[in-house]
Amino acid sequence: MIADEPVVQPRDGTRAMEPAETGYVIRDGVRIAWERYGDGSPTILLMPTWSIIHSRHWKGQIAYLARHFRVVTFDGRGNGRSDRPLDPEAYRGEQFMDDAIAVLDASGTDRAVLAGLSMGSGYALRLAETLASADVVALHVPLTQETKHLIGRRELALMKPTAYLINVARGPVVDEGALAHALGAGLIAGAGLDVYEQEPTVHAGLLDLPNVVLSPHLGSATHETRTAMAQLAADNVAAFVSGRPPLTPVAGSYLPDAGADR
Repeated sequence: MIADEPVVQPRDGTRAMEPAETGYVIRDGVRIAWERYGDGSPTILLMPTWSIIHSRHWKGQIAYLARHFRVVTFDGRGNGRSDRPLDPEAYRGEQFMDDAIAVLDASGTDRAVLAGLSMGSGYALRLAETLASADVVALHVPLTQETKHLIGRRELALMKPTAYLINVARGPVVDEGALAHALGAGLIAGAGLDVYEQEPTVHAGLLDLPNVVLSPHLGSATHETRTAMAQLAADNVAAFVSGRPPLTPVAGSYLPDAGADR
């Protein structure tokens, strides 16, 4: 008896994809590599990650995003195909933001939704001119002493009355009392929250507001995202057991030794 052939599920939108356009910008003699994917609207500027989250993990989101949007991203200084200047001053935050602006210009992008993870999110906020010009502020930072109440009364007051705040990071990154006041007073247009400051309790001032969407910490529960997560985990295992570096190692947890037996 011959067993039926296994059904292979399509991986469209869950694996790496080739960019539609690539290029370099040069600032002060430093080459910055950039890429463009997809042609949808709006454009998403995907800010580079740093050492805590491997860039291939972050870029793994591109295949799904590019099915719906136009995605522009770049390799930060010292990473990927970009140059590695020796002067420490070349890695200051101001240089990072100027590189991002140069990439937007080179890719013919007038307006973009900024998406950043970890340090990239902090730079995204600064790049948006202290929140005052942003249409949507989406938070993806880890919860640390520095990011607790990253968005509070002062930051909300700086936002446009037509702007929206999205928090899919950790609840205490936003001062929920200040957010409830801002929404009720019309200081911003609306908010979407997937996490809460005192989770699972939701701030009472948010529950009856018509301009806030609340979800119970399941923002990643889409078919595409969960499939991509499972595939990434499998790819990591396959890479490790075959003697290759994992695709998304925790920083410092994988130290390859070329002379070690595998």
